[in-house]
Amino acid sequence: MRGATVLGLAAACVCAGCVYEREVSRRHPLAGLPGVKSATPETSRGWQGADPTYVPEDQLVVEQPGGQRTLVARSARHLMIHIYTTLRDGDEELFTEQVLSSITRGEYQARGLDAREAFRTLRGQSEDVVALFNLMPSGEKTPGVHWRTIDRTRDGRPIVRVSLGSNVPGMRWNFMDMVMESGNWRLRWFGRE
Repeated sequence: MRGATVLGLAAACVCAGCVYEREVSRRHPLAGLPGVKSATPETSRGWQGADPTYVPEDQLVVEQPGGQRTLVARSARHLMIHIYTTLRDGDEELFTEQVLSSITRGEYQARGLDAREAFRTLRGQSEDVVALFNLMPSGEKTPGVHWRTIDRTRDGRPIVRVSLGSNVPGMRWNFMDMVMESGNWRLRWFGRE
């Protein structure tokens, strides 16, 4: 009996010590923007994770021993940079091998065409490429730009469309399709919805 009383008393003390803890956090609506000051201190912890797509711009092209270059495209913006620079520099080989998706290369070959013809086609329409890129300068992070999966490859990888939407008149293209290959986004093609 005495042991039960002691046990009951110990359980009551432990339960009395259990209290829900409530964390109140305040975050100013413009917190995180450069130069923003507030009289109310920010108490939220905020997001602590790192952006997995972040690559410094000077590391988007990796020089390999022997002079070869490897393009890094972890986001639509990176892919846009590579499309633009290879077209601007006339680098047909780099575009065909590292910017153009293997799906699109395969389609060209199935039609009996050299995949480098894709480069020549886009080079002739470079003003349309630049016009599209000017309206989505931050790629998928540009306000108003939509990102959605439109299809899947045979092995299940998503084919993603980065689109301005259909309300952009006078543009040849309003979207860019891309697919992830070997850890980098590659160009599927451009089009209009």
